Amino acid sequence: MTTDGLRVGAKSVEVIEKDGQIYNMESEILRLEPLRLLEMRFVVAGAGTTRGTYELTPEGNQTRLTFNIASVSHGWIRLFAPFLGPAIQKQIDENTGRLKQVVESGK
Repeated sequence: MTTDGLRVGAKSVEVIEKDGQIYNMESEILRLEPLRLLEMRFVVAGAGTTRGTYELTPEGNQTRLTFNIASVSHGWIRLFAPFLGPAIQKQIDENTGRLKQVVESGK
């Protein structure tokens, strides 16, 4: 949706296919501190809103990545929200593991 680059207020729409269902997820950058912090809001119509923050902190010759996420479920998804936590955590762990491999490989 936004065409002028990565900046606070930039918006996009991601199309996600999961188990044969297609979802549109709108995202917006809320805070951006280059090479240090990115905070975004994600909205799936009828399902809920999620805020996620990625923060990079130097630690000696390494960098710590901290990811925080907070969700508010709406509508029918509220019934299933307690059961989705483990699946969401698994996906976050897998994605973080892939990110670590890419960063450490230098590619």
